[in-house]
Amino acid sequence: MLMRYTPVDLNTHEHMPETTAKTNLLGLSREGLERFFAAAGEKPFRARQVLQWIHQRDVVDFDRMTDLSQALRAWLVEFAEIRAPSVLTQQESADGTVKWLMSLPGGSAVETVFIPEPGGLAARRVTVSTAGVVPGIDALRQGPAVALAVSLHAPNDALRNRLVPLNRKYPISELLAACKRYLVDRQSKQSITFEYTMIDGVNDKPELARQLLRVIQGFSSKINLIPFNPYPGTPFRTSTPEAIAEFQDVLRRGGMITTVRKTRGDDIDAACGQLVGKVLSTSQRRATVQRQLAAQAMA
Repeated sequence: MLMRYTPVDLNTHEHMPETTAKTNLLGLSREGLERFFAAAGEKPFRARQVLQWIHQRDVVDFDRMTDLSQALRAWLVEFAEIRAPSVLTQQESADGTVKWLMSLPGGSAVETVFIPEPGGLAARRVTVSTAGVVPGIDALRQGPAVALAVSLHAPNDALRNRLVPLNRKYPISELLAACKRYLVDRQSKQSITFEYTMIDGVNDKPELARQLLRVIQGFSSKINLIPFNPYPGTPFRTSTPEAIAEFQDVLRRGGMITTVRKTRGDDIDAACGQLVGKVLSTSQRRATVQRQLAAQAMA
């Protein structure tokens, strides 16, 4: 028997005002989805069933989820939905790269870029990139043997705290320990790729390259240098080609395999953060104008 329940934020456990709006199941984590079903008097394993229908079988129609009871399916139709973010803009590059900007609840937006490559993908050709969420890296050890890329961007905690605030929670020593655990579990010749965004005058000095060599010494790894992608309002600039070349030379002379990332889709600003930067810049300007007009009207 299904029970009615007081609406709560299923990710924070906080009570919410009574509403007739349907709960978008795509907006919930697995744990949030388990709480959603538990609050309705259902077993938490219903979350796993629904996730399988959505993500493994591409089914978003509750009536087709045949391992759920008919009563539960009817209840889901009334109180839940599976609604993907709407596409605000789509741009296509001459090289085949496609970029989408999608809206999120609360007025936020997220960008995603599709870079086509020929062929089906094997696990060894899949790379999981992370800013350094240590529990996530440890959890990845239980899955397929995919490649791991870590957004490092700095060789010491003081600088990385500034560039990657997550470092305050998972400092470099803990991050590298998790990376080593991942490699040991794989028992293969896999290496970790460290992503290092080159920012002019911030992290691109030769002495920082030498620090980086010391930090990852004895580590099965390679380094991918990424020219910074400028966006409206940022105080940072891209390192000069000369600075990037010198940084790369220090690493190579230290025995480190080091590459410089090739830009794809730059004719549509498909690099990380560029589209969102423009959208946020436009939104901020619009909000400023609206505040000014409101102030004038009240004067």
